[in-house]
Formats: sequence, structure tokens, C-alpha cells
Amino acid sequence: LCSGFSKVTIVESDTVEITAKIYNNGLSPVNNLFVEFYRGIPDTGQYELIGATTIPRIGGQDYQLASVKWNTAGQSGDRSVLVWVNPHNTISECDSTNNKSITNIRVLKKADLYSNCNNFSYDPPTPTEGETLNVGIGFTNKGEAPASNFAVNVYLGDPNLGGNLIYTRSYQDTIL
Repeated sequence: LCSGFSKVTIVESDTVEITAKIYNNGLSPVNNLFVEFYRGIPDTGQYELIGATTIPRIGGQDYQLASVKWNTAGQSGDRSVLVWVNPHNTISECDSTNNKSITNIRVLKKADLYSNCNNFSYDPPTPTEGETLNVGIGFTNKGEAPASNFAVNVYLGDPNLGGNLIYTRSYQDTIL
């Protein structure tokens, strides 16, 4: 029993496919094998079922793949993912000690761009009416995932209170 993920780097809100290679070490085929996928460890009491699937048939000394999709929204941080084969013991086995596999992964917090009054610069510092004002805006990424392909909109006044859009720019740069 081994498992893997469809993405090497997982960011919060990604939908990731978890795939497990399920082996039948016995000589006889197995039919209707139930497989459950968990975030967390059921034995600890802190877990959540991601999904379950049934493998129709695995021949003796063979394997099949089982997979589910996991929406990682709200799941940032270090996570344990458990794959549990035959969790309800519906199939008689000579050895059930190899029915669980745990993989530890990190789900990155989404990019979270932030700017405040300390991230602005003005040139000239005290413009006169009619003079062009150059404004520099700095950004900080408070998330763990890189930010790229984003737009910046500058308003004269609060946009929620009728402020006017006076500048917009799209950025292809990456902010770590």
C-alpha cells in the first residue's frame, strides 16, 4: 500500500487527486474491496473522511489503483493523509496489519497580498495642483504560496463609497 498526490506543491483551495496503489499479497482474487481516505488519523479522534471508493477486483499477487479527489479549501498547514484498505473488515485476511498508510504533506496557505500606508512612496513628496504625482506601491505576501498574475487598482476615495478608479495595472511578476 502506497499513496501519492497529483501535485507536488499543494496550495490551499487546490483540488488534489490522491491515488493509492493497493496490493493483494494473497493468491486468491479479492472482489469489492472498500478503501477510505482520511485527513488526520481516525484513531486520534481528529479526522475527516475525504472520500471512499470500491475496487471491483484485484487478482492474486496483483494490485489496482484507488483514488479520490480532495478539495483543500481551509486545509492549510501540515496534514496527515491516511489511506485505509478494508476498514470494516468485510474481507477475511491472513494479515490486516498492512491495511493503513499515512503520508504527511504540507498544504501551503494561499497568497495574501498586503499593502498599507507604510508601503507607499510619493514623488514629489509635496506636489502642487496640476503637477504629476508618481506613486510607488509596495506589496508583502503574507501567504506561503507565491503570488503572480495579479492586478492593482488605485482609487481616488473609497471604491465602496463611490471612489473613482484612477489607475490599474496587471503584474506578471511573482511575489514570494
